[in-house]
Amino acid sequence: MDDVGSRWATSKQPSSKRRAMAGAIPEGFPPERLLNSKKRVVLGELTNIGDLRSPDNKPRITTDTIVQKESVDSEIDLGGGGDTSSIHSPLLYHHLRSREAEEGRRPLPDYMMKFQKEIKPAMRAILVDWLVEVADEFKLVADTLYLAVNYIDRYLSSHALSETKLQLLGISSMLVASKVEEISPLRAEDCSYITDNTYTKEEVIAMESNLLKFLNCNTYTPISKSFLRIFAEPAKENSQFENLQFEFLAHYILELSLTDYACVKFLPSVVAASAVFLAKFTIVPTIHPWSLRLQRYTGYKASELRGCIRAIHDLLLKNRSSAKAVRDKYMQPKYKCVASLCPQSEIPKHYFEWESDEKLVKEAGGEVLPDGRHGLRIHGWEIESRKGSILKSLQRQEWEEKLKTCHLPEMIFGDSTLVLKHLKTGVRIHFNAFDALLGWKQEALPPVEVPAAAQWKFRSKPSEQIILDYDYTFTTPYSGSETHETNSELTSAPEENHSGFCWEDCEERLDLVSLSSKEPILFYDEVVLYEDELADNGTSLLTVKLRVMPSSWFLLLRFWLRVDGVLMRLRDTRVHCRFVENAEPVVIRETCWREVTFKTLASKGYPVDSASYSDPSVVSQRLPIIMQKTQKLRVPDDLTAITS
Repeated sequence: MDDVGSRWATSKQPSSKRRAMAGAIPEGFPPERLLNSKKRVVLGELTNIGDLRSPDNKPRITTDTIVQKESVDSEIDLGGGGDTSSIHSPLLYHHLRSREAEEGRRPLPDYMMKFQKEIKPAMRAILVDWLVEVADEFKLVADTLYLAVNYIDRYLSSHALSETKLQLLGISSMLVASKVEEISPLRAEDCSYITDNTYTKEEVIAMESNLLKFLNCNTYTPISKSFLRIFAEPAKENSQFENLQFEFLAHYILELSLTDYACVKFLPSVVAASAVFLAKFTIVPTIHPWSLRLQRYTGYKASELRGCIRAIHDLLLKNRSSAKAVRDKYMQPKYKCVASLCPQSEIPKHYFEWESDEKLVKEAGGEVLPDGRHGLRIHGWEIESRKGSILKSLQRQEWEEKLKTCHLPEMIFGDSTLVLKHLKTGVRIHFNAFDALLGWKQEALPPVEVPAAAQWKFRSKPSEQIILDYDYTFTTPYSGSETHETNSELTSAPEENHSGFCWEDCEERLDLVSLSSKEPILFYDEVVLYEDELADNGTSLLTVKLRVMPSSWFLLLRFWLRVDGVLMRLRDTRVHCRFVENAEPVVIRETCWREVTFKTLASKGYPVDSASYSDPSVVSQRLPIIMQKTQKLRVPDDLTAITS
């Protein structure tokens, strides 16, 4: 019996020979004679070896538990922006996400333990690695391979199989998958031949019939490859790497994950998102691989991908002799030899986003919010962030009626909010999309003129007419909302009541010295309120970031607008509150508006291509200030007189 190494050597020469002969096949040459150029491989006797996963499955992360900030606004860069015209339809994505989680389309995460007495994870890995060779030999599309592996896992989730029938299941799954995906699918005799006639044509057909009966002809299911196609575009934005290398590396990581039984338990979308994370981390390990844009398009935070990322990361660091066919395939120059790349042995802990360190919070005099709420209580403040999904059609209609408009941003996160409540007085400073859009309606700026060639993209839904008679940029003067909470009732802050709480102009400035100090971050989050791509003419984005340190909390509310070739607009609101014992807290708010046209930038010799202006944090200094003011919100000891 051949050893494992010789069994899994990738067949290259027959394929090259077949390609060379393709143009010289005599007329009437029997098609079946071409099969002799295929490499016949016997899966052979699989030894009962252990799982290929390393016994040391501990997370390879750093021991640091404190995330340090480098400057006032230099938290982990989660910025977005840029053109997303090539992004797949959100409806398609939501459809795939709902289908992938359906019970009938998912294998059991522990089927080896429940059903299989002879089949082991290592045997499955060898089978899948061999199927990679088969797919490459027959020039099958990648989706065929991914579907076949899905069929194998689903079948093994309910059928105990002998070791001798595993290869038969594998090649029969490939046969069914090819009939779903290929223009010229495999034939049963091809499948028999590629196994060195270990199984007859009739046995292959019989297993195919059993498999189809089990699948109940439900042969389509979302695969990780489909999700990778969707995630790749936002992942490449503002990239500091070669896009083609990134794509090959992500596909290599994804294909490698097929061989690992430990990845069966993860949804295909999770595996695809993890492959994107690891591909970016491998190429540029010093830059956070997960942007806010990726978070929005995938629906996953980095912390939610942690388990899958670590499983695949361990796989990448394993003995390079495992999954030999996959590694050999991606060592070829046509794939830029991406299999030779290896990620760092440790992924920084803060790459998995901020997570509450309860011990650290307690040492600072605070406590983490109970019941799974995202936030903390500290020095008399209760701080909480909530994140919801994009408004659905019925919700949008309700908002349109309330705001008296038929134009709203493409993506509104109506249930997302950030709330800071002073417990003693009931003062609430909060941020939400509805109040921000109310400010947009009230300000009612004139529409920004766009080039004539781009005007056709702005069309109203009912009439399909070009509509540019409103501020389609959704620019808002919004700087937050203030309310007073007593006995579960909310009242708005009085605009001119200086005996209560309100914002007053002041000469004080933000304490940049304390904000620049190296304090541990007890809480960090970023909440997206709304976003619009301006009919592929730029970006309009409203977000709020918050971080809490032992001595203070600080937030940045940012509206960022870029109308390609026309203008850029940045409206920042920074709010800071120091914790002071035995004294009422003082909240300082600084508002700064900046704006510039691309024409002005060109006159100063600056580049005018939109790609140079995707990150507002980087380009803000090129935007002149048009308005700036500082205000103070005092929180008195007792506000009961206001609402009595």
